[in-house]
Amino acid sequence: MSRHPIQDRRLSTQPEVGPSPEITRLADCSAWMLQGACAPGARVLGLECERFAVGPDDRLLPYEGRVSIRTLLERLAARFGWQPVLEEGAIVGLTRAGGGITLEAAGQFEFSAPPFATVAEVAAAFRSHQEELTQVSADLGVRFLWAGYNPADHRPDTPVMPRDRYRLMRRNFPGDGRQGGAMLDFTCAVQVSLDFTDAADGLELIRLGHLLTPVLIALFANSSVAGGVDTGWRSWRGRLWPTVDPDRCGAPALVFDPAVTFDDLVAWAWDRSLYFLAEPAADGGSRYRMLDRPMTFRQYVEDGHRGRRATLADWALHLSTLYPDVRPRRQLELRVCDAVPPDAALALPAFVQGLCYDADARRRCLTLLRDGDRTIDRAALREAACRSALDAAWVDGPLREIAREVLRLAHTGVAAQGGDAVARTALEGLEAIVTGDRPPYWHTLAARWAATPSLYALAIPA
Repeated sequence: MSRHPIQDRRLSTQPEVGPSPEITRLADCSAWMLQGACAPGARVLGLECERFAVGPDDRLLPYEGRVSIRTLLERLAARFGWQPVLEEGAIVGLTRAGGGITLEAAGQFEFSAPPFATVAEVAAAFRSHQEELTQVSADLGVRFLWAGYNPADHRPDTPVMPRDRYRLMRRNFPGDGRQGGAMLDFTCAVQVSLDFTDAADGLELIRLGHLLTPVLIALFANSSVAGGVDTGWRSWRGRLWPTVDPDRCGAPALVFDPAVTFDDLVAWAWDRSLYFLAEPAADGGSRYRMLDRPMTFRQYVEDGHRGRRATLADWALHLSTLYPDVRPRRQLELRVCDAVPPDAALALPAFVQGLCYDADARRRCLTLLRDGDRTIDRAALREAACRSALDAAWVDGPLREIAREVLRLAHTGVAAQGGDAVARTALEGLEAIVTGDRPPYWHTLAARWAATPSLYALAIPA
């Protein structure tokens, strides 16, 4: 069984260019994805955290200037051994020892921890990143806002990063692209990547992840304010995502079918439109190129484009532009959770470790969530969680009670794997929200915004 190199895990938006095997059939893509499978004892977790960088002028940091995104990246590279990632000469990210820092469309600052076997190790890497960020940002007065959606999204001064990927994505969004633009500019998430051991294990984890989506949205909901006002939704970000491009976002119906195969998933991805391709740039890096006509990936494989044939590098890039709630690549990416404060972000890998990496907890969770029940409207459950979080109704009772039981199973799974103390503590934070012993994230954010509608007041030092 092959083992993926560590750098494959980072959820990078830098495309690969250069020689790559040609794709001639659907099975080539399935085989490429299954090369990420690993032995049960070798499974690890990868954490990704996004947040908004805010300056003393109460605005998101621009790319250029003394108090800017570029300054933060250059200082991190100079002081802590990060290697710059360039796009047409502009620094747009950093990489070091399997971890990374990248920029989203409006300068959302994204940290990808190296993959580790335990939540404690992930926590140590995250803490080290926070300490480094404090050292490069404190004298500039920069603070960071941990929220799933920018509550001041009505402001006309949203910064633009020198990332061609996002410029081209806006041209591909359906309709007038407003929902897609809002997703790019105003959202932040906490995400986790996880391993699978073979095709059957991967498919079950994909199904479990989608079944858990309403619970995760409800627990991590932290985007109730948009346009400066309370939206009436606990997770405005969660509500927004399926509307960005319904053909490639949310939960495709096939993911809930226990009989689905890996080839079925690949076929779904093959029939989604291509956003763009990548090619070598003059500076030795890479650049994106729009297609001269709309086509699906399947059509690209069959017909090519301007004499170019589809390769596995093209396939990897295409997968990065698909946005199901659980994205399959060589690892699986759980993508539904709003960004939450840094002391709470570790709850997601703890949750995933307990439920996904312990066979008994996973089996019990699938049963609890009525796996395979075709009478349940999963899209409606997802929407209800976005609107009402833990106060939403589930199939046969309150979602809060389902969340309580899911967290109990997560604790059991963590204990069965050695009882990582950091993971236990992180899960206890979620339990306190379920029991009402602490307010949910969305409530705290909304109350603080109502008291002082200022990004800088809402943000905290690194």
